[in-house]
Amino acid sequence: MAKQVLVPDEKGRGFARAVRAGQFLFVSGMTGQWNLATWERDPKSVGDVAYQTRRIFEWAQQALGKSGLALRDVVSTTTFLRSMKDLETVSRVKREFFPDSDVASTTVAAADFVGTADLEINFIALFPEGK
Repeated sequence: MAKQVLVPDEKGRGFARAVRAGQFLFVSGMTGQWNLATWERDPKSVGDVAYQTRRIFEWAQQALGKSGLALRDVVSTTTFLRSMKDLETVSRVKREFFPDSDVASTTVAAADFVGTADLEINFIALFPEGK
């Protein structure tokens, strides 16, 4: 199966939001600083890592839903943090969305992000057999 763009980027910035390759869906990283209705920066997100993390998961649910999947289909995440001191907060919020801890996860400290973001998370999901 050739790769297939299932969700294009909302602002046409030269990448896809979600790409299917075989049974896998690769969802581009997202920072939690955006208002998901307007795609403008959300001032409530500045300095609030828990808020940003929840926004990222809300966005991921949208991208997955447009692709016919849900968070239960996610098999792996990669989290990039501005500061590892925020790891406990991010992990707590991630457990709200993955209460069974059934997702592989990698976390990396990163030096900089677009705008005022403190983190970025990307997702890999698996399509069920026959889908």
